[in-house]
Amino acid sequence: MINFALIAWPILTFILARALPWQNALITSLIGGYLLLPERGGLDLPLLPPFEKDTIPCIVLFILALILKPNEPDPHTSTPQDATALRGWIPKSGIGQILLSLVILGALLTALTNPDPLRFPGSPRVIPGLSFYDGLSMIVTSVGVILPILLGRKYLGDPKGNRLLLVLLVILALFYSLLALVEVRLSPQMNRWVYGFFPHSWEQHVRGGGRFRPLVFLQHGLLLAIFFAMAVMAAFGMARADPRHRMRWLFAGVWLLAVLILSNSLGAALIAIALLPVVLFLTLQLQLLMAGVIAILVLFYPFVRGAGLIPTGQIVQVVSEYNNSRALSLQYRLRHEDQLLGRANERPLFGWGRYGRNRLYTDEGVGLSVVDGAWIVTIGQRGWFGYLGEFGLLCVPLILFALRRRRYDVDQATVALCLVLAANMIDMIPNSGRSPVTWLVVGALLGRLERGAAISPASEEQVADGGDASGLTLTPEFASPYTRQNVLHERKTPLRKS
Repeated sequence: MINFALIAWPILTFILARALPWQNALITSLIGGYLLLPERGGLDLPLLPPFEKDTIPCIVLFILALILKPNEPDPHTSTPQDATALRGWIPKSGIGQILLSLVILGALLTALTNPDPLRFPGSPRVIPGLSFYDGLSMIVTSVGVILPILLGRKYLGDPKGNRLLLVLLVILALFYSLLALVEVRLSPQMNRWVYGFFPHSWEQHVRGGGRFRPLVFLQHGLLLAIFFAMAVMAAFGMARADPRHRMRWLFAGVWLLAVLILSNSLGAALIAIALLPVVLFLTLQLQLLMAGVIAILVLFYPFVRGAGLIPTGQIVQVVSEYNNSRALSLQYRLRHEDQLLGRANERPLFGWGRYGRNRLYTDEGVGLSVVDGAWIVTIGQRGWFGYLGEFGLLCVPLILFALRRRRYDVDQATVALCLVLAANMIDMIPNSGRSPVTWLVVGALLGRLERGAAISPASEEQVADGGDASGLTLTPEFASPYTRQNVLHERKTPLRKS
């Protein structure tokens, strides 16, 4: 069944691409593959991207895009608003190019600076060093990060694409919530029933009082929980973006929030509940500001944590007043983070690389480390060079939206998408919550930045009255030559009254 699912998904993606509009097929295939394909199995050939759950939809969609060339803009007739695809695959902004270069180049530099094997005095075990081939392999493996960003930027970076991403994220989450509720009631068995294995530790999915933490077809229940938290943000964001169907979106948001709470993952539930007042009641500019503040806090968290400026002892003490077992778990996690951060600082620039070299071991080669947070995983394996590249891609779009919030005339859908990403990034402090969904959202926001601001309501009224539609404002760093050319064309060409 595992091999059948992995082989069938490219065929299904092709069918979706021919039957649905390209943006719909792109989102459905990529998020659907993440939700439904098995965690085990796949094909890993030398110097080729691993053909597995997280990469199959991305690779197939990229190939189809190269062949079919969907929604490509016509430079003679298209305007920035009716062209759904940006020209070219590489971001036009210098910031985007630098961050992608850090991810790719950092992998090679990590391999070149870790040629030494790790040996243990009390054991014959040896952890191998890295070779140039390992560096190339790590670059190729980065396709799971890079391709969703490129696809999202090119095809979902317009206002319609941002909105559609929110809508389909909610719809797919509603479908998935039914499977999750089955596991809440009957225990996490869906993956075993369909694919014949359990992808993680069973003990971590049995909670107190005979309750269960569902995971359906994902690797861990925590990944399912943060996916639902992101969908909650999307649903309530659409409740404000789509006033005509507000009650439907509110019902969807309440339903998904209830499923999230029943999923027995306190962290993701608290993230969603804490951000609900932001998405429901604050103005668009304040929402962007809040998302930017979260991005800055996440980006600089390792620096602050390493400097000892976070009162971890007091935090544990406060948690212990409410739940002693969770306080002990938090203390255990923080202690391992301190140890892993010390290990990472032994090779701060490019990290220790793969094969578990970033972990701590006894003299007998027995592992001592528990690695949870995405930030400590990235720093340990790729160093600060790789961390700034990867987390820069996550944080910079939100920071730029926040800094230029008064100049950007973005709609509620784009702002809600920023909060979806912000919720995901908060979870990356305690957990490793990155997924193809994360990178697709990043790409959509990068594309939105590159396009500049949408036509403002005032400009739309001017168009209706036969006025000038030059209400477009562009940021130089993210204004592509194609967009800039069409804006100039818009300004020189008077609009006829309809």
